[in-house]
Amino acid sequence: IIIKMAKFLGNRSLFDGGAAPLIMGSLTLFTLKCVVIPLHKNYGTQMIKGLSDRSDLFEETDEIFVLQALGGFFGYVIMSFLCTFLDISLWNLNMTSWKVQHARSFFTIREWFDAYSLSTINQLLFSWAATVPAYHLQKSGIFHPNTPLASLIDQFELLPAIMHLAFCGLFIEVWFFSTHRLLHYPPLFKTIHKKHHRFHAPTAVASMYAHPIEFVVGNALGVVLGPAIINCHPYTGAFWVCFSLITTGGSHSGFPFFGALDHDAHHEFFDVNYGVGVFMDMLFGTCFEGSELEKKVLSKRAKASLKSK
Repeated sequence: IIIKMAKFLGNRSLFDGGAAPLIMGSLTLFTLKCVVIPLHKNYGTQMIKGLSDRSDLFEETDEIFVLQALGGFFGYVIMSFLCTFLDISLWNLNMTSWKVQHARSFFTIREWFDAYSLSTINQLLFSWAATVPAYHLQKSGIFHPNTPLASLIDQFELLPAIMHLAFCGLFIEVWFFSTHRLLHYPPLFKTIHKKHHRFHAPTAVASMYAHPIEFVVGNALGVVLGPAIINCHPYTGAFWVCFSLITTGGSHSGFPFFGALDHDAHHEFFDVNYGVGVFMDMLFGTCFEGSELEKKVLSKRAKASLKSK
């Protein structure tokens, strides 16, 4: 599997997503440095005080909860509006071929507002069902009984942060693949997951467009449980949550250089590329690239291209 993964990733050019992790990481650092951390420093205390005054679930010392929440929200917003700007620009310049499914990969104004509205509702109203239990799980110390809750006053160290991010990456790959595959079971697909598959050629703004149950269990929990279990530094946790939302936007953006090739194929063909990466799909034989389905699709496109000439 590891050899297959190396060959798979090695075949990707920079434009086809080879540089996507670097681009997504840079956007995450920009979002944290220029938006999330300044907002948290200026308003974090007031925000958590407001929450603690209204609910027994929070204490005034729970500022790191706010830090992660800001990271997730602005990760989605910044990636969505960046890709929307690119979509408008490419459409007006008649450069639709830059996107995976070409002209299909653009939303109407109504589709854009539908996608943005539900995505925002999911984050503002339903994300609590995942983030609050995960944070209290971290505070309980069940998974780190001999280590105190990570705090902003703790020294940030790069090597532990990299190891914690690697754990979170592996965790979300297993979690998302498993829950996503389950949601394709016909009864669950019809009642829950079909909503997300409304868009066969999605854009970044639709990355959180999902039934609330899918959003909470399949998406949000998979992101926030990793930092809670590993008890990582608050800045590492904020980076991970923000990075997750930005890369999710990228995988739904339709832009190959943002890493959209694999998940775009899932939206187009439904029963391939269930994971956020390639490990689980290779393990279970559900990769689109190199499959018989891909060969049939490429053959069909080649024949169509010849006929058009």
